[in-house]
Amino acid sequence: MPNKTNGTVIDISQNCGRIAVKLDNGNISVMDIYNPKSFEIGHIIYGQLDVLGGNFIFNKTTQAEYFAYVEATCCDHETAQRHLLHTLN
Repeated sequence: MPNKTNGTVIDISQNCGRIAVKLDNGNISVMDIYNPKSFEIGHIIYGQLDVLGGNFIFNKTTQAEYFAYVEATCCDHETAQRHLLHTLN
């Protein structure tokens, strides 16, 4: 089972329903989230943030659990921005 890690929300796309999370190791993951309005820049997230696919994540800041679908991992800031702004077809 992959390790769980902490991350910090660094960007949010309300239009695409995605958030970008900078992990403790410096990488960035981009994930689809059902209600991105529940997240703010700086929120601390915990879970399998660097594993592609769907899983539950925990927002430590708001003390709430959400289902997320990790679309991209190990991104740099530029790649994360592209994933936030465009839906993948």
